[in-house]
Amino acid sequence: MQKEPWDQPHTAEGREALIRLAAQYEQQGLARERGITLTRLARMLKWVGSGRPGVGEFEWAAELGQQAVELLRGTDDRLALAGALRAAAQPLVETGNREQLLREALLISKEIGDLSGEGWAYFSLAVPPAETKPLLDSAAACFEECQDRLGLANVAQRRGASTRDPKLFVNAAETFTELGRPLDAYRAFMMAGVFAHGRYSVEQREALFLQALEVARSSDLVAEQREALKSLADLMELARREDDRANYRAQMEAIPFES
Repeated sequence: MQKEPWDQPHTAEGREALIRLAAQYEQQGLARERGITLTRLARMLKWVGSGRPGVGEFEWAAELGQQAVELLRGTDDRLALAGALRAAAQPLVETGNREQLLREALLISKEIGDLSGEGWAYFSLAVPPAETKPLLDSAAACFEECQDRLGLANVAQRRGASTRDPKLFVNAAETFTELGRPLDAYRAFMMAGVFAHGRYSVEQREALFLQALEVARSSDLVAEQREALKSLADLMELARREDDRANYRAQMEAIPFES
């Protein structure tokens, strides 16, 4: 299946490529293409950051999503419009109309028969003060029917956070790995190690942080390697395994900071 120009990897390079592509579409007067590109960029910022001092990724993502909505309302691409509405509804940005945006996205997805989009709308609505369980159940049902594994992995993570079950994070991490999403896999393994506190042995928690470290190393995620090694060193300090703490600390300090 041929990729579209806006199908860019979730990396800083991918972010910059989307910024250039959006500017190109604006010059060409291609509203639909620019709207889709801005939507993809908004989604990506959550993972790679804005890359601009003083610019918050969630605020910028909400702004990009709103721009995409305005562009796509003038087209007949309702699938893309639903995606833009979800992108505009950032959970950490106080816009006052987040639920309204998501409800519109949900309605459009139902009308056009887009089960994946319907699932993501339910998933995005599942934040307090809403009662999250039925919304997550609805999201999971949609994702299962359309076999959206990425959606199911995200539901597993959200359920893992509410139940404090490390196994759900591990299941999500394994799916993310299979889908070629190393940063998501890394974060899921790290969260598994965090939520394993008080439930798993020190050795089991160490194994989870080591899995996160392995993902970070294999994908050249430098900052994440340092973070995983710090968690390992801190865990060893609590366990009074001084030699292991010193080893992990030395590995961490050997990693150069990115310029």
